[in-house]
Amino acid sequence: MNLKIIASLGLAWATLFFWQCSPPPTVFPQGQRVLEGKRPEPPPRPDSLSAELALTFFEGQGRNTVSAALSALPYAKYKLDFSGLFGMLMASFYFEDSSWTLALYEEGVYLRQEGNHIALPHLGVEPLSVHLFFSFLWGHFLPIGEWGAPVEFVSAEADSAAVRVEYAGENWLVLFHSKTGTVSTYVQEERDLRMEFSNYGLMKGRPLPNRARLLREGKPVLAIEVKSVRDNPTWRRSPFFIRIPDSFREVEMRNPEDSPPTSEDSQDPQG
Repeated sequence: MNLKIIASLGLAWATLFFWQCSPPPTVFPQGQRVLEGKRPEPPPRPDSLSAELALTFFEGQGRNTVSAALSALPYAKYKLDFSGLFGMLMASFYFEDSSWTLALYEEGVYLRQEGNHIALPHLGVEPLSVHLFFSFLWGHFLPIGEWGAPVEFVSAEADSAAVRVEYAGENWLVLFHSKTGTVSTYVQEERDLRMEFSNYGLMKGRPLPNRARLLREGKPVLAIEVKSVRDNPTWRRSPFFIRIPDSFREVEMRNPEDSPPTSEDSQDPQG
């Protein structure tokens, strides 16, 4: 038999085998209902959740990846512990009751701020809702953060559709995969921000993207890789606290573009 025919048959068989063995695409029924113009019900969320993440921060031409362990009571409390080499604790972030604290253990400092928003000034990102970074882990996507919020259809094509919604006081575009209803991208046009989701799988019947990226002006500033997720985990002790040693000093979050204060600026104007 001709070698070309054998090769073609082999390729066709391999393609058919791969197609038959490939898992079906992840479907998001709530997203499909949004695209149909119907009011969706929120997917049931766990009472608590833990996740192992890898966070990559992009700054200039460099990047830095750290491991992070998340403990969450959805929309109520978040604890995020950052680890470096050999599992050493580098930093902790704790959110509760519309306020958050960040402790940097290597620097011996901590920050405290009120509100549900957090900024990434060294990455050029102004304040965003803290829930935006975590809620996709339990299947709550825009516009699902505000269930029943008005939806304005912007465009619909064979593979994708876009709707405009209001979330946390801002207008966002939400891009869906038309066939599956899964969310591909959030877009905040006024600030030129995008948050992209990919590599979907299923977690107890809900869609779970294993990768998320935050982009500013088309350039990545933060990437989140989901290593594992557990619903309603059993904790030996509550993780919802943050340790601030007495020797730590409190600092303020500064924008790196701001000029540092001079000695003249720090003088008492009455003096």
